[in-house]
Amino acid sequence: MRIRTRRRTFLYAVAAFLTGATRLFGRSLKRLVPNRQEEEAAARAELANLREKRDAYKALVPGRDLQNYERIRGGGRTVAVATLTSDGACGNCFGMIPLQVQNEIRTGSGSVACEFCGVLLSAGDEEL
Repeated sequence: MRIRTRRRTFLYAVAAFLTGATRLFGRSLKRLVPNRQEEEAAARAELANLREKRDAYKALVPGRDLQNYERIRGGGRTVAVATLTSDGACGNCFGMIPLQVQNEIRTGSGSVACEFCGVLLSAGDEEL
């Protein structure tokens, strides 16, 4: 008899705790949901803005270079373009690039892919 009473008392205590926690969580959730919706709307607006910028930059890139870029990005890579380091290495994998290829990259005579990791290499802003 005592065990049943203790068990029943314990179950009532757990039920009361869960009811109180549910109410508290529900109140907190009501406060958080509007903030989450505002943040989500702001994120969507920023994403739309970034897509517009990307489309504007896309118009400036030559067709073949754009195809190479889209091919690399479509393969699931997070990095598609890397800059050449000051000592002539790939900025993504830090593999050394041959001197002739470094000169081609620095003069901007076309898009060149890294022989080791496959990303497109650029001279970077300071070297152009």
